[in-house]
Amino acid sequence: MTGVSVILCCHNSARRLPDTLLHLSRQMVPTGIEWEVVVVDNASTDNTAEVAGKVWPQDAKAALRLVPQPIAGLSHAREKGVESARYDFLLFCDDDNWLDPNYVARAHEILAKHPRVALAGGWGEPVVENKSPRWFADFSGPYGTGPQGAQAGVVSPLMTFYGAGAVVRKEDYLQLKSEGFRFFLSGRKGKKLTTGEDRELAYAFSLNGKELYYDPEMKFRHFIPKERATFGYYRRMMQNCVPAGLVLQAYQLAVLSRIGKRSPWKNSYPWILTMMVVSQIRRAMEVSLGYLAKGYGRHFLLEWALVPQTLWVWLSRGREFVEVRKALSQAAYVRI
Repeated sequence: MTGVSVILCCHNSARRLPDTLLHLSRQMVPTGIEWEVVVVDNASTDNTAEVAGKVWPQDAKAALRLVPQPIAGLSHAREKGVESARYDFLLFCDDDNWLDPNYVARAHEILAKHPRVALAGGWGEPVVENKSPRWFADFSGPYGTGPQGAQAGVVSPLMTFYGAGAVVRKEDYLQLKSEGFRFFLSGRKGKKLTTGEDRELAYAFSLNGKELYYDPEMKFRHFIPKERATFGYYRRMMQNCVPAGLVLQAYQLAVLSRIGKRSPWKNSYPWILTMMVVSQIRRAMEVSLGYLAKGYGRHFLLEWALVPQTLWVWLSRGREFVEVRKALSQAAYVRI
């Protein structure tokens, strides 16, 4: 059915939900476009469901439905949301995303006008609770904020989007799953900052021959609680990106192969291992002096700490990389 299903995944979200739902209730959606809000209560132990039911205005233009998902994990919550959605376009809104009033309408317009687009991303602006740390503006990207392209339009198949505010064509997603796509990565699970499933999905759509679209007019504010705007939380995010990078590198090589930009002799595991470590060292050399100049001593140390972590992950989990590459080479959904 044509319309937009806003999938709002929640885990112990009672404190964050009121502002998020308030912004959703203010959406300016043209007459004739159907839409709904699906709140997925993901193994919450607080009164998330009760708050959602009370806060949503009774005279709102869209219906709100509560769907329980007792299996903890963002990936499980999103799958339940997809399963429960009534409409063709899926808008993944996190419990700390405050969508601009035209977000739903713009999401519908993009997917309706561009039938080859399977995934669209917008622009998240960080809003830190209380006062931002001095370093935050320079390191806010991993929090799911900032522009995701140089300009509006279809982007490179090597581009990936953060999951916050992402819009997915349900038909394309279900087709991908029916042709054998399964996630190797997962989103957050409670306090575990596992990551990468949003970028994995973008690569999978590209391998399936679909297009990705970036629109800076799809804007939202991403609320960052004070406990997440700390160096400790940032460090944990970056450390979790390293093992995810092993899987995503396999996808990137598959996409490069699909568009003819990688020579076969460069695809060997030893070469990839070497290049990943060299890349991490080069990055550390390029950015670390700038960090010191700005007084970001802890970030300087973190950049260099990620070098041996990268080497260890690739040496200890190399088999996983090989297995992902093999699976992608045999996947029915890959159009090569």
